[in-house]
Amino acid sequence: HTVSHVRTNAAGQMAACAAGRTLHVVDLSGDDYESNRRVFPPVAGGVIEDIKFVGNKTLVVAYYGGVCVFSTEAGASGIVLEYGTNVLAVAATPKLDYVVGGCMDACVHIWKLGQPEDKAAGKGVVDGGAEGEGDEEEAEGTKLIEYSCGGYMTKVSAVDFNWEGTQMASSGGTQNTVWDFTGQDGPGGTVPVVALGHSKNCTCQAWQPLPGSDLLVTAGKDGRVLVYDTTVFADPDEEGMPKFSAPIAVAPEPVPDEATALIWSPEREARTIYVAHTSGGVHGTSPGHTAAGPSWALFCSSMCATLLKQAASTARVPTLRRFTLASCKVAVALVKVLALHASQRSAVHHSAACAVDHTYSMHT
Repeated sequence: HTVSHVRTNAAGQMAACAAGRTLHVVDLSGDDYESNRRVFPPVAGGVIEDIKFVGNKTLVVAYYGGVCVFSTEAGASGIVLEYGTNVLAVAATPKLDYVVGGCMDACVHIWKLGQPEDKAAGKGVVDGGAEGEGDEEEAEGTKLIEYSCGGYMTKVSAVDFNWEGTQMASSGGTQNTVWDFTGQDGPGGTVPVVALGHSKNCTCQAWQPLPGSDLLVTAGKDGRVLVYDTTVFADPDEEGMPKFSAPIAVAPEPVPDEATALIWSPEREARTIYVAHTSGGVHGTSPGHTAAGPSWALFCSSMCATLLKQAASTARVPTLRRFTLASCKVAVALVKVLALHASQRSAVHHSAACAVDHTYSMHT
């Protein structure tokens, strides 16, 4: 089978790759890699769609039919988390108390893992005031509760937690949706932050790999590379509606060359971003200033207005009537976006459509 995914752990001492339905893990600490290779049993569903390390010794694997949690320690048992469709992307919090999957059915599915003595979640509140039942299951000493966050424009192709595991970014369509996981039930009872700015679907995303950082970079089929501070957003005009965030920086000279992958360099306080494109090029740049001068363009009012107008024309969320961006970690920008006449006329339509978008529910 073709090798489809390759990952290394945080220490750089172990690598994992997926080939078909099989996961291969190699210990890189020695010279004989082949003898240090471990092959896990094939997953029960289709081919592996995504793999990620959680710490240095745990792996989460997404495939058609669910997610597997593997331990690289000899003799350790794994966990199988089932789901009824294809799981395209997977991520987990550092303590492995939450595992999330980006799914083909345009939702993010969440598995909350806990000990049997934990207090049962019972009923949860769904956005809009409705109630849903929590699905609890005890297996091999682990209590499992499942949730779903729905309303995405397309299938969810990427999910990633920030360094602390307090925020989870997800890509589905032209928007990036960030959920707050600081509550007892993860994103339960919260509304997401919706990051606008792409004119075509997002293809990749990455959090800045630093403790305390809330900087998220996204790239898409439009060739744009955008940086957001997810703690800076405009509150909605109506309660229960999503919050909105505009990018604080854009990569220089964006071209219509689809981005396929991106990563923050761990060196120099993770200030450099590398982006791969379908043309075969890999570009590296740093938000802020270099010795040669500004390497990124900070958004001014007109640039933000243009991007938000483009996003609003296809957005499945209420159209913004006012947007203010305050001080940011990368730079300081002040943005004020006024309403479009057409947007005002369609405000009622957008609000009605959003009633079923980005919902949060507990599955039974």
